[in-house]
Order: sequence, then structure tokens, then C-alpha cells
Amino acid sequence: NDSWSICKFFATAFAPLGTTSFDLFPSAMVEQIEALHTKIYETLLNGVYRAGIGRLFGNLDGAQAAAQDVYSCLDFLERRLTETKFLFGTELTLADVRLAMALLRYDAAYRASFSLFGGRGGVLLNSGYPALAGYTRDIYSRIHVEVDWPSFRQYYRWTSAVEPEASLPVLCDIIASAEAPHGR
Repeated sequence: NDSWSICKFFATAFAPLGTTSFDLFPSAMVEQIEALHTKIYETLLNGVYRAGIGRLFGNLDGAQAAAQDVYSCLDFLERRLTETKFLFGTELTLADVRLAMALLRYDAAYRASFSLFGGRGGVLLNSGYPALAGYTRDIYSRIHVEVDWPSFRQYYRWTSAVEPEASLPVLCDIIASAEAPHGR
């Protein structure tokens, strides 16, 4: 179940069947995209789970180290997206779409479920990341019909990693924030 490989497969093998002219995984940028995706995966995409699993199994030092990776990555992305519209300039890539989906899930489930209350706050709610919020809203405006918000939260309600007292934020507030003008 390697979602990155599946995403790349759809972006390349099925690209000729699409109706759009843009390329989410341009061959000239594969090495750059892979390198940045690896950094984002290790620190943010997998970091949220390392923080949650660490807490679940009582490895608080590991959970805290993973949480610091998450906050450092959010800070890195905030700086990068202050300078550029997307991760690699003006062109949307597969890495952007994957990151945006994780950022949408951050407020909807990761933050409360995995006790990620440090950093500068959420991405869309109580955000101290204005560039990330704008970036997430911009991409959401392009893909919103494909986003299944309730699915983000189903896992977090049946897994034992979620503490019963850890209430998740109101989904309609997050959706309203995602639908706000991105200002980019």
C-alpha cells in the first residue's frame, strides 16, 4: 500500500487518458519532486503517524521527536510557500496535491487525534501559517469536488490511538476555512 507509487502511476500511466494538458509529474522534474517529497514524507506525512503511534505505545520521547519533525516541516513549507505559489514555482505538481491532502487532514484529524498542538497552530483553523493556509485553499479550490471530508475522520474514531476525550474540531468550520478565498 504505497500511496506515492499509486499516485505516480495514475499521473503517468493514465495521463494520456485525461482531458487536461498539464503534467503533474513532469519527467524533467522527477528528481526534484522525488527529493522534496521524500523530505515531506519523512517529516510531515509520516511524522504525524509516528507522533500518534508513539503516544499510543507510551513512547513519549519518540512522539515528541516526531511532533518536532512535523512542526519543523510546517515551518519549512511556510517559508518556501511564502516565496513561491507551489512547491516548484508556478506549476502544480503531484507533490503539491499529495501535500495539500495531508494539510486538509491536519486540522480535520491529525492535530487533535495525535496531540499535535505545538508549532504555530493548525493549517486552516487557528493558523499561524498564512502561506500554508493560502496554498491549501488554492489547491482545494481546484480539487474540492474530489475531497471526501468525512473519510478523513473515520479512521480516527475507531482506532485506539484516539483518546476518547480528544474531540475533533467541527468539520464544517474546517470546510468553511478551506473554501475561503486563498488570496494568492
